[in-house]
Amino acid sequence: MINLNEQILILIYSFLSGIIFGISFDVYKIIMGNSKKVLGFIKCTIFWIIVGIGVFWFLLYTQYAILSFYTYFYIFLGSFIYLKFISKFLFNKVKNLIFNIRSFLRVVFKNIFYLILKIFTGKGSKSL
Repeated sequence: MINLNEQILILIYSFLSGIIFGISFDVYKIIMGNSKKVLGFIKCTIFWIIVGIGVFWFLLYTQYAILSFYTYFYIFLGSFIYLKFISKFLFNKVKNLIFNIRSFLRVVFKNIFYLILKIFTGKGSKSL
């Protein structure tokens, strides 16, 4: 039998995993957009499998993956509360963060590719 403190922690972690699920849904909406093609379905399926594994991993390390009705209920409740109330405030911040990360990575990869191209082709100036 599980004592009361562990039961409360299980419910808190289940609620937090629902919020993680909601945040990942916002990230999915930003990254994927509204694609309705077969490739979009495949991307969607792969993304949600990865998110499901991530949420299960979170539950495994926080509450030893005790999955009961209440766990699923609090995951749903956390997702619902996040999407209904918190997502309105965080969606644009997450969108800007993802845009900034994409821009940074694009600049870094362009510069790395340019440097590799300079090294292997020998074109351009000799001094870098």
